[in-house]
Amino acid sequence: MSKEIIIREIREPEIGQLEDMLYEAIFLFTSDFLQHKFNQMDKLHILWTSDNKITVLNMLAIYVLNAKSRGWWKEINVIIWGASAKLVAKDTQVQTEVLEMLNMGISVEACKDCSDVCEVTDDLERLGVNVRFMGEPLTNYIKSGEPILTI
Repeated sequence: MSKEIIIREIREPEIGQLEDMLYEAIFLFTSDFLQHKFNQMDKLHILWTSDNKITVLNMLAIYVLNAKSRGWWKEINVIIWGASAKLVAKDTQVQTEVLEMLNMGISVEACKDCSDVCEVTDDLERLGVNVRFMGEPLTNYIKSGEPILTI
């Protein structure tokens, strides 16, 4: 009988320690996994194709600037595509909004093919917009599961 008591006293703490180690490992794995998922979902891409100035000034610019300044998204990437390239290159009020985005640390990219067709590549680059061929990058953004808002 005394042997049985001694064995229990030795084994129970060891089992308890193993359980604690297991719970801690599960907690750490889950915390890391959730943090990775949270970070992955903390980047927003906005695909901007509209040349409607009212939409740009009253939706896109207001949302993007507020989202960045209020911390709604850690990273924001605006993609100028299609008709929006010409609007940005030719309208000083829209350029002011884009410059404010860039000054706040918002990434602004433009499709090189679109800007070449509209003959505004140099204008966009002078503003500080990253002009490049966007087919593959956009595909990668979509495949990554990061949210994309289209305007």
